[in-house]
Amino acid sequence: MAAGKAILLHPDLYKRNIFVSEEDPTVVTGIIDWQSSSIDPAFLHANEMPDFATTIPAPSQAEVEIPLEEKYRRRNADLCSQAYGASVRLRAPKLWAAWNLDSDLNLFFARCHRTHRDGAGVFRQTMIDLARRWRELELDQLGPCPYPLPTPEEQRAHDVEFADLERVLELRRFVLSRLGAGDDGWVSADAWEETSALHQELYEEFAKTLGEEGIDEVWPFDKPSELST
Repeated sequence: MAAGKAILLHPDLYKRNIFVSEEDPTVVTGIIDWQSSSIDPAFLHANEMPDFATTIPAPSQAEVEIPLEEKYRRRNADLCSQAYGASVRLRAPKLWAAWNLDSDLNLFFARCHRTHRDGAGVFRQTMIDLARRWRELELDQLGPCPYPLPTPEEQRAHDVEFADLERVLELRRFVLSRLGAGDDGWVSADAWEETSALHQELYEEFAKTLGEEGIDEVWPFDKPSELST
């Protein structure tokens, strides 16, 4: 299977790990932080996206007015994502093949090792979706599905949990994008004060709509007042 071919991938390809020429920033002079790199089947990394190629999600938890500068940043993010996609298609055909794997299979491989970050409910939903499409995907040729579908009562309980979890994860993605932070929440030391101020501003904006108790239930990070420099 094309999506299972081995590739060497840098799993931490954030902007902070890429050095460019001072004279010409289009020239990459070095890439650091290779310690977690490995050779794996391409499908394991089909959902990995470097921060410079990640689009910025729109908020849905609250109506937050987006300034003109932020709109331009979103447009630039879309262009970078499109350029990265074209580059992968031309220069990394193994990864491109994995990108085009069925979405439910892709999500299974992407989420199975991220339950510590996204929550078990997200992976449970992936398993349910995959179990429902087991025959459609012709996986029954390998044997019966090992994951039993939930009972109606279990499904209702899961749907409530999953909806709450999705809201938290969506908010997390939005806040990270506005802060310009990596997926791990990292920001550089010289940007800490500016990022902290923006974090405080975002927290207060959402708190106006959700209230103190509501914001505490869904805010994916420590309160701004609890963060230390």
